[in-house]
Amino acid sequence: MSKFIFQVDKSNFSEWYSKIISTAEIADVRYGIAGFIVIRPWGMYIVKELYRLFEAELEKRGHQPSLFPTVIPEENLEVEKEHVTGFKPEVFWVTEAGEEKLERRLALRPTSETAMYPMYKLWIQGRRDLPLKLYQSCSVFRYEKTPRPFIKGREFLWIEAHDAFATLEEAERQVLEDMETTRSVLYEKLGVPIMAFQRPEWDKFPGAVHTYA
Repeated sequence: MSKFIFQVDKSNFSEWYSKIISTAEIADVRYGIAGFIVIRPWGMYIVKELYRLFEAELEKRGHQPSLFPTVIPEENLEVEKEHVTGFKPEVFWVTEAGEEKLERRLALRPTSETAMYPMYKLWIQGRRDLPLKLYQSCSVFRYEKTPRPFIKGREFLWIEAHDAFATLEEAERQVLEDMETTRSVLYEKLGVPIMAFQRPEWDKFPGAVHTYA
């Protein structure tokens, strides 16, 4: 096994972090487009293990896997103006296909509410169709002004779960369960301490009643 000697002062977190990512062969930032990285094999082993742990926990708690398209019609975002206000400046737009200009712009998903909920509307016809609990493991795209590998990327991997319930009480119980899911994986299985809290009003997710982090 190779031995690495780091000559970077940890007080300079940005330089130290970049050196760790590069030397450990977790990712390579030299792809040529700022904010888009190549995740190398060691990095993907980490990602795959995280996916495995979270997906197993989600399915144990009643979620089912799904995969929605990467592109979202612009009109979907317009319908949910309140929700996407915070994301609009970060959206990547697809405007051409080959040599042809598209009649409507397509967004690369910054998050998937506006991709998933129009389908939920078709699938949920009454209380018998509830609860609906789906998750997907996918890439999302956001034009971050100051990208950093695995912290703020312009393309990054994540897991998102989107649920629909008949009552507010059920939805609130699900939020608490989601926090327990996160604690179970990160703390109990990986030993990473976490702290969950409710964000103040000024820091809520656009369109949310409450936001937890």
